[in-house]
Amino acid sequence: AAAVLALRCCQAELVDVDVLHGGAEAFLTLANAVLVLPPEIAAYLAAFFELAMPVLLVLGLFTRLAALPLLGMALVIQFVLGAGNPAYFQWEHYFWMLTLAYLVIRGAGPISLDHLIWRRSGVT
Repeated sequence: AAAVLALRCCQAELVDVDVLHGGAEAFLTLANAVLVLPPEIAAYLAAFFELAMPVLLVLGLFTRLAALPLLGMALVIQFVLGAGNPAYFQWEHYFWMLTLAYLVIRGAGPISLDHLIWRRSGVT
């Protein structure tokens, strides 16, 4: 599940924004309404999290922590940007939110670096 999620997260965020109705300018206008940080810094942080967190999910390393920013981004895209522009509303976001929430609640499972680390440290 983590590998599929990581692949999907990378695939989804590397699409051209101009494909969506309204283009990049509309996206930045909507995003500025919800951003606490300056847009330039927020863009770098979003790109970092979109590229780094799926790698951690595939490895099963810091799974719960890695799933949180992706879950937060999916929530913002679906309920904030989706509320302002129908082009951002997609039903598949619900699937990813449920999958990420599952990983936050349950963790990566027995075939992960998290499990290996916990087992070697003596914690069950």
